[in-house]
Amino acid sequence: MKIRNVKIENFRSIKELQFEFQDLMILIGENNAGKTNIFKALDLFFSTSVRGMDDECFCNKDLDKDITITVTFDRLNQSETERIGKYLIDGRLTVQKTFFYDPSTGKIDARYSGMVREPKAGYLKLSNFDQFKHELTKIVRENSLPNYFKTSKGTVTQESYKTGVERYIDENKDTIEWDDPVFLETQFLGWKPVAVSKFTDFLYVPAVKEVSDESKYASSNLFGRLIDAMLTRIPERDEKLRELRDLFKRAGRLLNRPLEGEDDARPGPIIELERKLLTLLKESMPSTSDVRITIEIPKVEDVFRSSTRIIVDDGIPTSVDSKGHGLQRMLLFTLFRMYADLLRATGGETVDHRSLIFAIEDPEIYLHPQAQRKMFEVLKTISETDQVVICTHSPFFVDMNYYTSFGIVSKPDTTLGTQIFQRVKEIFPPEEREAFKLINEFNPERNEVFFAKKVLLVEGETEKVAFPLIATKLDRDFDAEGISVVECGGKYNITLLMKILNTFRIPYLVTHDQDPIPTKKMKREEEINARKIFQLNQRIADELDPTIGTIITLNPDFDGVIGLSKRKAEAPGKTFAIFKKFREMSIAEIPQPLITIVEKL
Repeated sequence: MKIRNVKIENFRSIKELQFEFQDLMILIGENNAGKTNIFKALDLFFSTSVRGMDDECFCNKDLDKDITITVTFDRLNQSETERIGKYLIDGRLTVQKTFFYDPSTGKIDARYSGMVREPKAGYLKLSNFDQFKHELTKIVRENSLPNYFKTSKGTVTQESYKTGVERYIDENKDTIEWDDPVFLETQFLGWKPVAVSKFTDFLYVPAVKEVSDESKYASSNLFGRLIDAMLTRIPERDEKLRELRDLFKRAGRLLNRPLEGEDDARPGPIIELERKLLTLLKESMPSTSDVRITIEIPKVEDVFRSSTRIIVDDGIPTSVDSKGHGLQRMLLFTLFRMYADLLRATGGETVDHRSLIFAIEDPEIYLHPQAQRKMFEVLKTISETDQVVICTHSPFFVDMNYYTSFGIVSKPDTTLGTQIFQRVKEIFPPEEREAFKLINEFNPERNEVFFAKKVLLVEGETEKVAFPLIATKLDRDFDAEGISVVECGGKYNITLLMKILNTFRIPYLVTHDQDPIPTKKMKREEEINARKIFQLNQRIADELDPTIGTIITLNPDFDGVIGLSKRKAEAPGKTFAIFKKFREMSIAEIPQPLITIVEKL
């Protein structure tokens, strides 16, 4: 079972928000946009408790408007499908959790509701069963319903009728007329703990938390649940682990009374204790026929839960509780790596199990750049089997090739509240997809555009070096203003990055060389090259979205504007020469076209 869609209403900064949930989901946005509120809403959905909720959880503190969190699941396995039953519609399960303020108690409570679809025919609506349960025989006769609505004796009972309805709907689901789906306002699958146990398992790592709370093994925290996953969800291929489980089973047979007809292999004192207890009880209660001593044998996982501690020796061997937050958080991510390694070793093969969702805020905390890159690879591996959602401020956790996984979170104003923008469909045609993938792998710094307030797209490295220096001369600070200068690796690639910026509505300015216009006076080879460049310029112009982008061409090219000789332009140290030239240049010496570009930004 995996999440397909999420809708959140009236929770903190969120008035109404709906998005498609991906197997790998990366939330990006400025501080205070509402990313954490999305995580907390999901955590509340999967929790059985309302502890810590107050009026500030309700949007604008309006207690008259309920908080609703609606989650649609798909890709259920066979056992999950059998458990869900009537709540499954076209292979999907949709559940709504509502948080409401009860003025009679002054407390906040919650309930689950499952979406159901019932037939239009009133006699097939089991939700209205009490209204027609006294006319079942008449209904079966008048509607010529099959004999399986009756018992073996030919009578119609409430039980036989309900069983008949379920079978009839299953056999005729493609021809029955259906009502619009509605949320059934009863306890979904029983009480809240029962309902939650049917869902996927949600593992939440907040950005700020006393991580030592999560580093002790317990079934309720991240550390314990990860260990459980590694011990129970991966097929038992380890011989020692199988041997250990067999030992526990053998202990159960040695300590508990066998089935009738089997030899009693228990220790003598246990057998004797049962006999004495029975004899003494019979003296006072003659009707007593048996006394059985049953010893519960723990599972291997239970032994971990009850007595596991992690001791880290960094010069002084002490419990991880007493170590720094960096080490504590690194421990959690080490567990992620172990889990990913196990998935790789088994090819993603797992036993029939509840799926996992890893929800991690700011995974870059306490990780140096190389470790960030490694952790992102780990999370991508996990997302091939389970689902992973992160929110991040680090370009090392944003791979432009995964743009269908991005959720751009913003809060334009308090009236709209938190919003999210996605593009879950392909942007590029097949012939451009591979080219886009290659330019991003060659220079991952381009991922920085998703954190920018505005982007300057340039052809090459020299322009990328020059424009921040020009901005500094003009008393502008690109970093402080959230402006990123991105070199595209040539004119051909500019349109690829423009498509990304257009799609995600990121403001931009493109500057590129105009280059010679093709004429008949040119030599044949020069004319052919000029026409190719002219066509590239036209493609760039055609790709422009004028509502968010601008194009400024440099005539004839960047080198010509700054007066760089052809000899120096072709020199190996061109980029350094440009850096030196603009660092020493006065404002009066800066060419006006370049000043115009900076001012436009």
